[in-house]
Amino acid sequence: MRHAYISGLATCLLVTLMGCTLQFLSGGGIIPLLWEFPLNLILLFFIVLTAAFLRFAHYRSATYQLLKNPYFSIGALSVTLVLVLISGLFMQQHNSFAESDSSLTPFSSIIYATIRSWPFILNLVALLFILSIVILGRPVRFSLRYVSFQLNHIGLWLLLGAGVMGAADKKELRTILTAERPTTLAFTTNGNTQGLPFELSLEDFYTEHFPNKLMVIEFDTLNGSIRRQAFQDLLAHTHLYSIEGYEIEVEDGNMYSDSLGVKVGDDMWMLHVDYNHGFAPLHKDKALLLNQGGVKRYVAKVAISSNKTEEKTIETLQVNHPMKHAGYYIYLDSYTADHGVVLRLVADSWLWMAYLGLWSIIAGALLMFVSGPTGFVYATDANKAMNEPTKTQLS
Repeated sequence: MRHAYISGLATCLLVTLMGCTLQFLSGGGIIPLLWEFPLNLILLFFIVLTAAFLRFAHYRSATYQLLKNPYFSIGALSVTLVLVLISGLFMQQHNSFAESDSSLTPFSSIIYATIRSWPFILNLVALLFILSIVILGRPVRFSLRYVSFQLNHIGLWLLLGAGVMGAADKKELRTILTAERPTTLAFTTNGNTQGLPFELSLEDFYTEHFPNKLMVIEFDTLNGSIRRQAFQDLLAHTHLYSIEGYEIEVEDGNMYSDSLGVKVGDDMWMLHVDYNHGFAPLHKDKALLLNQGGVKRYVAKVAISSNKTEEKTIETLQVNHPMKHAGYYIYLDSYTADHGVVLRLVADSWLWMAYLGLWSIIAGALLMFVSGPTGFVYATDANKAMNEPTKTQLS
């Protein structure tokens, strides 16, 4: 057990050292050409074929038995865990996999761009190979435990493979749309221009708010700060409100309008969401204000025209509600001061593999509830049973 753990740890430390060497030789970044399609797919098949060859040609060898030992995997995972902790402790550069930051040195790129560094990538490739060994090395048994084991490990293999091998093929672009300027261009995080297989134009952009609120605030006259405040949402077909003991009569008006007429006692006032343009003084240290409701959602209507067929479709975009077109997921990212919008376009051809892996893990986890615990639990129980003296031995 200890030998297997130390062997896995030493192996991945050696892989990390190799990654550091490549990091310095490459000037501090991954060479995208080595990981783009079809080379990444070829590497993935090579990993599987190598694991299969070892499984069927050298199954009884000491090296193969060591590689499939669970403690060897734990040792290998320990190195990857350290790299993950580094990426969490230090502020990371957010460039894509295929883009490097010239401001980073080879050493600093390991710290501040960990997930795009050679040590991290090579360790993940090593884990892929170890996972392949574990999956193929498991003796075939027609039982729920065997199926759940394979589903969990194959799902993890698919997720890891999609993340590592598919990173270079993932595209993340941004483009700015205004009503007067359709575009077929987008920009990478480094500012490089890239053409799109369709044309985008902005038809409309607007913001929806929640209903406005009536707000009574109490000032601290000594330091000029707000001591206390109370809110009341404006409601449809409601004209009388009671806030902090004040009876407030509201004129007919839109719950979302920027101004509103109110009556407090015998006094009439015109409130405005911009307090400088209208509020109602209630007392020497109190005032009634109209507070604009919070943002409910941002909505952009975007027209998409194909460069080939010139067919035009209008889609509605909201934050966190993307649309899919021509292999791109199009997100509403932000807006500009001139009523334009910033769109984020993401194309990930390996996403299906990640989803398949996720569902495989979920299915394996559900089967574990049916089949019961496996692996270390049963191995530990067996060892205890072998070491504990029986009643016959004691007598």
